[in-house]
Amino acid sequence: MPKKRVEGSENKSTKTTAKRGTVKSAETKTKETPAKVTEDTQRLEDIGEPVVEETLTETDDENNQVEVKITTDEDAGSDVVVEENQPWSDEDKRALDAFQSLPQANQKLYDKLMQEALRPEKYVSSGSFILDAVLSNGDGIPMGTFIEVTAPAYTGKSSMLLFVAKNLCKQGYRCAYIDSERGLNQKQIDSFGLTRYVTNKMFLPITTYDTFEKVDDFLVETLNDPSLNFIFIDSLTAVSPQSMIDKTASESQTMAIHARYTSNFLRRFRSLFTGTDKTIFFIAQNRKQFTQYGAQDSAAGGEAQKHYMDIIIEMKPKSKLKRTVKGYAEPIEYGSECIIKTKKNRFCASGVPKVITIVFGRGVSNASALYDALENNDRIKQRGSFYTLEGIDGVEVQFRGKDAVKSYISKNNVYYTDLVERLGGIRLVKQGNSIGEA
Repeated sequence: MPKKRVEGSENKSTKTTAKRGTVKSAETKTKETPAKVTEDTQRLEDIGEPVVEETLTETDDENNQVEVKITTDEDAGSDVVVEENQPWSDEDKRALDAFQSLPQANQKLYDKLMQEALRPEKYVSSGSFILDAVLSNGDGIPMGTFIEVTAPAYTGKSSMLLFVAKNLCKQGYRCAYIDSERGLNQKQIDSFGLTRYVTNKMFLPITTYDTFEKVDDFLVETLNDPSLNFIFIDSLTAVSPQSMIDKTASESQTMAIHARYTSNFLRRFRSLFTGTDKTIFFIAQNRKQFTQYGAQDSAAGGEAQKHYMDIIIEMKPKSKLKRTVKGYAEPIEYGSECIIKTKKNRFCASGVPKVITIVFGRGVSNASALYDALENNDRIKQRGSFYTLEGIDGVEVQFRGKDAVKSYISKNNVYYTDLVERLGGIRLVKQGNSIGEA
């Protein structure tokens, strides 16, 4: 029997496991009769096609009724396979010979266009395992992209991006943080550990650019600066046209003026930034859109905004993190667990949810992500309120409460990060599949 040590004295925590093969939506769903096992469904099973076990209807982002077919078959969709190195068939060879027999002109132009289109992609770690997984299935932040982050207020959007900015500075990248909401202050900069990077101008807090004209001038002036790679705009919703500021509230009642400015701004810099490694993170505030199907959250800024983004990240609160503090009658909220996924993603599967833990004033907790990865690989065992984990010295350590386990993992972050990488890392989808679980 291996030796055991007991650490932590946290309260008993409840473990909840989500049922596989279910779909939840904020909208009311109409449940239809599940498909019965007949000769036809048995035939589909025999030839490897997924059997639809349940059909639901739900409302999409544009208020359209969409039929959703659900199956618990983990291999659903795997029948669509793209083989890059398949041998050429006789028909393919004849088509290729016919093409090559044609007069070949403009080869230099085509070579240049191919070189630009097939430029190798560059990635850099965000510092968060979960965010890296959601953005690119674990590769990190794709450079040269427009990324939008949408979430309700008090979710931790700014905390997450300040955490990302700090980790980018640690890797030698300069970041400009345009705080159009003017919420960034010296205490926050100190809390996130950014002070040293402000001193050497690796982190540039910009709190006076709150109009499209000022932001436009800054981006144009720094367009050819190779030392500035990452720009954060917090938030795009708070950036105003100068014409609105120059007028009184009663005079500036021009409908959709902000949406038009946003569309023109994104169209302009989408073109200017093409072919560069500059990456812009946009925070977009959510607004309530009331429709015949009820109230729905959507990003403010107009419908055209989403078309210019390479990645759209959506965050929704899952639970609040609270702790008891001596002298306070009620537990104090210090962070949140959010369901995070991409609604649009040009670099990996979209719509696959993960849970990210954000600590206000600190950033993203990787201990929770490492804990889940170790638990999924059966490296953490639970019995009642007690948890067992192999310690860094090879001796099993016993904990009381999940928080004690996470605290131990956090203190030994390097060891458990390496262990999780050896176990396959934290991924959004399974390697070799179109979609799956990490």
